[in-house]
This record gives sequence, structure tokens and C-alpha cells, in this order.
Amino acid sequence: MKRTTKRPLLAGMVTAGLLCSTLVTTSATAQGSPHKTAVPSIGPALATMLQHQKAAPAKSRAAITSSANDLTGDGIDDVIARDRVTTRLDVFAGSGSLNGAATLAGPTQIRASTPDRVWFGQGDLNGDGRNDVASIDSAGVMYAAYNQGTVAGAPQLSADASFISGFTPGSPICLADFVGSDPKNPLEPDGRADIIIKNASTKAIDLYVNDGMVNGKPSYSYRGQLLTAADYVTGIQLADLTGDYFKDILITMSDGTLWMLDLFADVDSSGKPVAKWFKIIGSGMNTADHILFPDFNHDDYPDFAARLTASGELRGVLHSGVWNPAKPETVFNAATGQLIKSGWSNYDWVF
Repeated sequence: MKRTTKRPLLAGMVTAGLLCSTLVTTSATAQGSPHKTAVPSIGPALATMLQHQKAAPAKSRAAITSSANDLTGDGIDDVIARDRVTTRLDVFAGSGSLNGAATLAGPTQIRASTPDRVWFGQGDLNGDGRNDVASIDSAGVMYAAYNQGTVAGAPQLSADASFISGFTPGSPICLADFVGSDPKNPLEPDGRADIIIKNASTKAIDLYVNDGMVNGKPSYSYRGQLLTAADYVTGIQLADLTGDYFKDILITMSDGTLWMLDLFADVDSSGKPVAKWFKIIGSGMNTADHILFPDFNHDDYPDFAARLTASGELRGVLHSGVWNPAKPETVFNAATGQLIKSGWSNYDWVF
């Protein structure tokens, strides 16, 4: 179960705009934005999933809320970055607390070069319980570098192996364990990283489920459209902000807002879940080129981090430990916002 210990407030505030949000109704149209946008609609695949009515019991789902970005295998989330000049991959190991520059240790090199890559992500591709590194090249081919454990604290990655193609470079994509491969029990994640991606042609958010290893490679099956009319979506993430032990869908929009879809926000007259959108951050997201939801302080709640494009700073803020649907903007504790790393303009990917 999640811890309830109160955390002390840390000095400092997140850069103006990153935590500036206003309460918004669940209407599909964003209010008070620089230009008119609309959040996506529920797609047929998500509607089918919600027919299963509720997520699995918390005791069997606790692992999904923590260690989602743990490459080193110590149970604490880490951050990986790619050098834009050398294309080297570095890992910054999490310390277990949000404490300024001491939040992340390192860097430790885990790959000398990663040429011709336009996207990176981490997740358990082969189901062995360790996070692997995925990447996509300029031709739209995805590769897996399997995590083979650590030596002297440094994760060892296998050589890249291609396993799926057809991606549109630049289209928003998320790699994370979202659902299970059993279509009769989709709300029970299986530990394997699924793919959620915006279709450049249909403007829908599509779901590809990891069905396990076939002939030595991860096998994915298309499960349909999670969301439709995602024209204004610029980024996709998954994180359990609400504390219900099921990952919420988070999207950034072209107007600089961050929205969250709570799949179990309400129930209808027949007892079926009703998903609702909440605006988490009201502006400023388009000043960051990479955002993450690692659990910095190891309390089972996903925190928030953003690499600011102009300054190259990586800044973080802690989850408040409380989800209040009447005040969604308070899910992150602004008083804990602080600088984690400076001078990160040399990295072109942070994940």
C-alpha cells in the first residue's frame, strides 16, 4: 500500500509556468488557452477496456506506481540522457530523494554511441523484470537494447536488435506497461512495456500490447484506438497521479497545457467507470522538450521533471501525496520545486 508519511517542504519553486494551472471542468474544450484546443475523445479500445469496470486490487498492482524508470535495478528511478554530439548514452542513478544536484548521481556511460536515433524510451521489453532501452531510427525502425544486469553499478546493455518498424519519426510515443496481454483481463498489467503512439494519419492515439517474446523478439498486437481526435496532442505519458493503482493517461497539448485522463474518475448509473479529463498544468509545457514522471523520493507516487529547452535545466517537483479532483493543479507540491541539474543542453534526449 502507499505510504502516508508526510514529506517536509523543500525550498524553491519550479520555473514560472511549469506548475501554473487552473481548475478546469471535464468539458472537452480547453479554457483560457492561447489558442483553441480540444482534448481527445475516448476511443473504442479504451471504451472496451472500461467495460471490465475496475482495476485489479491494489496489493497486486503496487509495482506499477514505482520503479517505472529504474535502469540500475535498485528499485529507485533513474534518468537516462543522450549526448547530442557524441550520441553517448549516460545514466544518472536516482538517490531516493529530491535534493537538488544530489537527486541524481553520475553520469555513468552505458553506451558509447547511438547514431541515427530520433527517439528513446525505457521499459521492460522482454518481461525479465529489468528495464531495457528502446530507440527508433530515422527510417521508423524500433530497436531493443536489453538490460543484462549491472556490473559495478553500471547497467550492461546488449547490442541493438530491431524488432518492429513503421513508426513515423516525430510522432508522440510512449513506452510503458499499461495493460495486460489477455484481452479478457486487460486492466491487469503484465509487467511488459506496451506502446502507445499518436497515428500521424488518423490523429488517434493507438495501443499496441506487448504479447511477450516470439522468436527472440518482443511481439506486439494492435488493440485499437485509445483516444480519437488527438490533433493537438504533442506528447504522451503514463503515470498513476490519482493513486488508484492504475496508470492515468497524460498528454501535453500544443497550447502548452498538461492534461490527465483518470479512467476511474466516476461511475455511471450501471456502475461502469466514467473517464474524465483534468488539467494539471495550465501553461508552460511548450518551454520544455522532455518531461518525465519518476518517483524521485521513493514513496510510490510519481513526481514530475522537465528539461527546459532554453536553459538546459532539469527541474523537478514532488507529488503531493494527495489527489483532489476539485483541485487537480495541486497534485504536485509547488513548494518542493527545485533545480536538479543545469547545463543539460548538451543532451538531445532525456528519458
